[in-house]
Amino acid sequence: ADAPVCLAARPCFMGGVGELLTEAPHLPSAWMVLANPGVAVATPAVFKSRRGGFSAPARFEQSPADLDELAALLAERGNDLTDAARHLCPVIGEVLARLGAAKGSRLARMSGSGATCFGLFANEDEAKAAAAELAADQPGWWVKAGRMLPRPAGSPPLPDADFFDVLTAAAGKIDLAPPPAAPFPDTGGWGVG
Repeated sequence: ADAPVCLAARPCFMGGVGELLTEAPHLPSAWMVLANPGVAVATPAVFKSRRGGFSAPARFEQSPADLDELAALLAERGNDLTDAARHLCPVIGEVLARLGAAKGSRLARMSGSGATCFGLFANEDEAKAAAAELAADQPGWWVKAGRMLPRPAGSPPLPDADFFDVLTAAAGKIDLAPPPAAPFPDTGGWGVG
């Protein structure tokens, strides 16, 4: 489900299972720190564990003036899967707390169904310093700093749901190697969330 937005290579709002893409408004320059505690969280288990309905879409159309305004807009919204993922993998709470408390952090959130989380930072120096400190304190975690991609000038139209259907159909015709004899012991399945 991540393929369309990865191919789009720009900030987007995603819908459906990831196949419905809408252009995000222009976003201010920002840096991120991505952190994963080195544990797998199976997406089906997260969905099975969550309770209640999903939040209504809360997209915004106006371009935030700066990173603080973007962080405030995002703080009004949440990830409906966070509580379920934290229930299954409590260390996600520690990752979020550490990213949120890092010097210069404007916001910390879990990405998708976890366990990777991100923190928003204003500049490269703050993000790289936070990533270095976190990696030193938690050597078993995967931690990386990077710049949020801007919308490229003259970028082609976004892939639509039909593109996703074509991609899915093509993937079904590819002769893949058989799965390993046993699932990975830490995921309970063949994939990692």
